[in-house]
Amino acid sequence: MARVSGVSPDTILDVAEGVFSTRGLKNTSLQDVARAAGISKGTLYYYFASKESLIFGIAARYFDAMSSRLLGWVESVKEHDKSEDVLRSVLENVLEDGNRARIKLYLLQDAVSGNSALREKFIARYEEWKKTLAGTIAGRFEKDESQSSLSSELLLSVIDGCSLRWVLTGHPPDCGRLARALSLVLAYS
Repeated sequence: MARVSGVSPDTILDVAEGVFSTRGLKNTSLQDVARAAGISKGTLYYYFASKESLIFGIAARYFDAMSSRLLGWVESVKEHDKSEDVLRSVLENVLEDGNRARIKLYLLQDAVSGNSALREKFIARYEEWKKTLAGTIAGRFEKDESQSSLSSELLLSVIDGCSLRWVLTGHPPDCGRLARALSLVLAYS
């Protein structure tokens, strides 16, 4: 897609993420995003025909960033790394940004409150992330497929809980303490 008046879809998505993270998905209109981006509503419609398409664009970026972080983490795991260090690394990489945590929660809220297409995208990506984590956990902690699948669900649940807590309190989680506790749980389960 060609650029209109020096604006790109990525620029609009950057601005929209900022507006959505401040005001929420429900309280933000396309006019709010256009105003914040310094463009006309018509220019915004050129790239994103509806609020839903803008939300899907943000969701796609979020999913791609999370998948990239998880894959990067999997590739960086070394055999000699301590399990606690490996878990701390994944927590720090996935939970690196409070605004990203806020966007994730707004997207989840939209998915839960009726956006079935977005819900299906979340479900598909969670399954993908769970498999990625399960494979690494299986090799790292010498778990069978069933145990590593359950462990990856536990890790994803901890990540979701940390995201929620960060948004509510404004304080990032203590990834070191969480990693110590998780490594003990995974070692003895």
